[in-house]
Amino acid sequence: MEIEKINKAIELIQAGNSIRKTAKILEEAYTTIRYYTYDYAIKRESLNYNRDFFETIDSEKKAYWLGYIAADGSICSQRSSRTISITTKESDYNHLVKYIESLEGNFKPKVKNVKYRGSYHIAYRVSLSSQKMYNDLMNKGIIERKSLTLMPPVNVPESLIKHWIRGYFDGDGSIFFAERDSCYNMSITGTQDVLNFINNFVFNGEQRVAHRKRKDKAVFGLGATRKKAIPFYEKIYKDANIYLERKKLLFDIFAQTYILTQ
Repeated sequence: MEIEKINKAIELIQAGNSIRKTAKILEEAYTTIRYYTYDYAIKRESLNYNRDFFETIDSEKKAYWLGYIAADGSICSQRSSRTISITTKESDYNHLVKYIESLEGNFKPKVKNVKYRGSYHIAYRVSLSSQKMYNDLMNKGIIERKSLTLMPPVNVPESLIKHWIRGYFDGDGSIFFAERDSCYNMSITGTQDVLNFINNFVFNGEQRVAHRKRKDKAVFGLGATRKKAIPFYEKIYKDANIYLERKKLLFDIFAQTYILTQ
């Protein structure tokens, strides 16, 4: 293979692409790309970061990022590779930087073009290859292709559950102003088991977990409006040091608006 293609393969792998995807982009055989990328020792495993980060969930940061990955990350096994990935939209770049800093990493998020609703958008991604981290996440309840099968977290202390929920909310929740009702709403999407877990922890099971359908996939939603959302705000943000700032800002506005109108 020409040196130009070898260098391009290195660049694509370092940007977070799999060997298979790199081979497709360069129109080369998978085995050829694998040979050269392994020979040049450019596996993503070579990045410096704390691969033991999720071994024991004993801090706010660990619980938060575990919840975030549960909602908006992914783990994948392919041949001998074990990959953990998080992709965010362009405006959340700094949040991925916080993730890397938590892992004590020496790298930056990689830019990607992703297709969403028929058009391409700038996104950022952190993709790590680590058998150790993959196993630790599996041990805490993270599974592959988890959208319809995710269960509540395991091996997470009760005192840190609120941080896990905040991470999950930042990954798969929303806070918005409903013009029709002239009020703020919060909503979380997930599996029935996970949302029942959140409902019981935050709302004492008093909110409704509703069944939703998106195309052919059955999903569930948990929501609250006006004063019913206040317990969620107070519980998950109390003493919080890490969160997605844009969602926290909206929730702050919502809470202040509600308090001032009472």
